Amino acid sequence: MLDLEQPFLVCDEDQQPLPDGQPVTVDVGETCHLYIAFDPAYELDFKSWEKEKVLKIGMVRGHLYVERITLRGEVHFPNLQIQPSTLDFGCIMAGTEEVRSLEITNCSPLPVEYRWSFHSDSQVNKLRYELYPPKFKPQPPKEKRTCLDCPASRWRHFKIKKEEAVTALKEVQDFTQSLGAEVPPQTPENPQLALGLEGFRSSVDVPHTPLETEKAFSIVPVSGVLQPGESQQVSFTFFGHLNTITSVRALCHVEGGPTYEVVVTGEASRVSYSLSLREINCGSQMFNEIGHSTVTLENTCRIEFNWVLNPSTADQHLPGVFLVKPTAVSSTND
Repeated sequence: MLDLEQPFLVCDEDQQPLPDGQPVTVDVGETCHLYIAFDPAYELDFKSWEKEKVLKIGMVRGHLYVERITLRGEVHFPNLQIQPSTLDFGCIMAGTEEVRSLEITNCSPLPVEYRWSFHSDSQVNKLRYELYPPKFKPQPPKEKRTCLDCPASRWRHFKIKKEEAVTALKEVQDFTQSLGAEVPPQTPENPQLALGLEGFRSSVDVPHTPLETEKAFSIVPVSGVLQPGESQQVSFTFFGHLNTITSVRALCHVEGGPTYEVVVTGEASRVSYSLSLREINCGSQMFNEIGHSTVTLENTCRIEFNWVLNPSTADQHLPGVFLVKPTAVSSTND
């Protein structure tokens, strides 16, 4: 009795598979010629594979001895190993570019010819359109007084300059134009923002006509040939179109082999923030005390940015002059 599992088959002298469970009879002094067939189409996913099975030859009529023969078979296709299998660009500033790389390696004994493309259903969605600045009502500051031995100080009324309202109006106009226009590239990697009304923005996710994937991503090189054991770096560039969010599938097609999939995600947005107060009124202070007020700057966007506050050029040591700390810092997206 011959026992063997696929992808191997036991065949007779005519190389025809023997029926399962059919015994082979060998008379005294007789020689029986059998063939072992290997089916390379046992797995059809175009990935290289190998199998190891054991041919068992058992004797009938209660004979305990069993002959064992180990069989091995290999099938090779042009194959690649891709690391990593996903690329996440996170959220970048609109109008800038970001580059990520992955490595492809020919892990087969055959030359590999490959080319990249994007899945037909991949698209870049335009979302998160910014709305008009919300109206904030001034809140009374929390005051903390510290006694100092200094001359009587005069209080000053501090509030945001009127000319900064023009900037806010321009931001609203830019929002209207952004519905159909792209934002020009911004060269600073970490821009510094002057605080003003332009920071008072809210956002909402609104579906819009998607962009073509090729306008948001590029792949270099897009095709090539790798010899066995050879590796190559492939660069993905994400172009930050304003208010976009995307999750696309990049496909690596191997000639005569499988198609590999890499998930690429990314977002692009402009800087937005909010202030807890737009007006600070310290009121009348005692001549030997200092009033303290706190303004909270909140990062309401998905990216980090640096901000700078330009205080008055007046002598900071004179009584009655406002002192601001800090005047510059790197803001996180928490």
